[in-house]
Amino acid sequence: MTILEFFKTVHPSVLAAKMIFRYLEAHYPTLKVSDIAETTSGGTPSRGMPEYYNGNIPWIKSGELKDGLIKTCDEYISEVGLKNSSAKLFPKGTLLVAMYGANIGKTGVLDFDAATNQAVCAIFPKVEISRDYLFWYFKQQRIDFIAIGKGGAQPNISQTVINNASIVVPKPEVQKKIVSFLERIEIGEGIDYNFFIPEVLKDVESIYKYKKSYVELSESFSHQLTLLSNLNQAILQEAVQGKLLISSPPLKEEYPQGEVVENTTTHPQGEVVENTTTHPQGEVVENTTTHPQGEVVEITTTHPQGEVAKNLNNLPYLKTFRKNLRNNLTPAEAKLWTLLKGKQLENKKFRRQFSVANYILDFYCPAEHLAIELDGQGHFEASQAQYDYERDLFLNHCGIKVLRFENKWVWENPEGLLEVIKENFGWKDRFDHSVLRTAPLTGEQLESGAELLKRIKAEKAKSGKKEKPLPPIQPEEIPFEIPENWVWCRLGEICEINPRNKIDDNLDAGFIPMPMVSQLFGIKPTYEIRKWGSIKKGFTHFANNDVVVAKITPCFENSKAGIISDLPNGIGAGTTELNVLRGNKFVLPEYIYAFVKRIDFLKNGERIMKGVAGQQRVPTEYFYNTPIPLPPLSEQKRIVAEIEKQFALTQQLKEKVLANQQATEQLLKALLHQAFEVQ
Repeated sequence: MTILEFFKTVHPSVLAAKMIFRYLEAHYPTLKVSDIAETTSGGTPSRGMPEYYNGNIPWIKSGELKDGLIKTCDEYISEVGLKNSSAKLFPKGTLLVAMYGANIGKTGVLDFDAATNQAVCAIFPKVEISRDYLFWYFKQQRIDFIAIGKGGAQPNISQTVINNASIVVPKPEVQKKIVSFLERIEIGEGIDYNFFIPEVLKDVESIYKYKKSYVELSESFSHQLTLLSNLNQAILQEAVQGKLLISSPPLKEEYPQGEVVENTTTHPQGEVVENTTTHPQGEVVENTTTHPQGEVVEITTTHPQGEVAKNLNNLPYLKTFRKNLRNNLTPAEAKLWTLLKGKQLENKKFRRQFSVANYILDFYCPAEHLAIELDGQGHFEASQAQYDYERDLFLNHCGIKVLRFENKWVWENPEGLLEVIKENFGWKDRFDHSVLRTAPLTGEQLESGAELLKRIKAEKAKSGKKEKPLPPIQPEEIPFEIPENWVWCRLGEICEINPRNKIDDNLDAGFIPMPMVSQLFGIKPTYEIRKWGSIKKGFTHFANNDVVVAKITPCFENSKAGIISDLPNGIGAGTTELNVLRGNKFVLPEYIYAFVKRIDFLKNGERIMKGVAGQQRVPTEYFYNTPIPLPPLSEQKRIVAEIEKQFALTQQLKEKVLANQQATEQLLKALLHQAFEVQ
């Protein structure tokens, strides 16, 4: 035990005792414990003789010493056991000190006559010294005993070490004052500033404050780490509810009952006349625009299956969300809007937060089919850049040109930014639109979760495996609302549960025992390389991109799970205490992984565990039947990227907390070594 560990684990009264006895040794003559007391130890009756046990003599072991009064015991021996062993019967009030193992240096006082094992030393004073004074001496002496006893498999000291320890024996009245001073601190009454050794008071006060401050800081650090853990859980929950992405559609429940959505009429001259709402600052917010010739501008495109998707602009379910974004512009967006609104730029009408399909544009000029996007630092990350590319490609197919600017353009070169926008006015008259529409759309931008589920089922049907029929999801099973373009399904509908592998027995494969599966988020399981033939029977099969989840207690409750990757030849096997979820190209393993790492998934599974204590398991049916929200594939990609981004931020915060904690402990360690002069 280091001085820091000693400081962390003991009561402030023990720290104060350390300061007092250190002072006494520096200012008074010292003796050895052997000079002032007799010591002896107990013994253990033979375990091979049942008649030696279950008698009426209390038998104390070192683990039962807790630095206090011993009022109970775990085991009893018989008279014959006492007589036929080195165990001895000690009277009530005997002071005991543990000599072996993790409890080395711990003390206790018998509240009844009892025997002990050989790991306990009994102290019998032979001079005028109070038992309570000795009790406090041995409590503060523990760190020194541990320092002497360390080095073996477990720390041990002997009676010789105890007998050779230095001790000061002041007058009885001084002993009494010291005991009273320490007991006052022990019961929480604080420091008695009338203590007879004023030189010690300053040191005791400092160490007392150190302890109090450390406890407060430790609780603060622990609280911060708990908050970060809770934040990670909130991120996962927001992700599967469709609330994590800034441009995710709003939930159904966000629409007030009876609200009129995008109500438009046509003016006799052909102009579109629309209901308007008032911005909190009094500005009129309009939701459609007029083509120069007076016709309604509608964006249309062709679905991969050949169906024409009409009226993709300003879809009703995005209205409330778009309004929220308009009311909460970023500083750069707010600045640019002051330069674009009111037809300031060559009399061109610009709109804020205009939507096309599921995408919401920062600014849009309908007359020019021109979108303006302001990009912060996050847009330069690989996952976001890929999303922006796919988004722009979709808008191009819809006949919209996208201009992207870094936020700094708005502040450093607004005139140049406006000049670039003006240069792109009339682009559609100078450009062959067919070029924008030659490549087929992937379908991800328009496909709903329900349509994706059909494709998943069709893909699974190709395998020829007979699927386990699953019951329809009932309303009472749905725990929360999801976006309109998502769909509820069962985990077993989109995943193959516990599939089997088939490859040559002589090929290398990965083997994963439970210790190689982490409970930390994002840590992929490690593996041992073995021949497939040696592990294909009697173990759980999995392959790259499978999600594995522990099913046995306490591994399931501790959230042991991971995404399999980098296996030799792409396959492996491991502990039978894993359940395997295998998706396909339409369901990202990272999305499934995020779903099963949520506290709700763990708590629901824990409630239905079956089996005897210590061997309880989550039924496999739970993995088949659990309802899961299924977003479109494009949304899954964005959700996974956002989770990774958000978790990276919380990890940075965690590292800062841990660094602060470590720095605090290093400073405290230096102060303690100076205070206690312990090396």
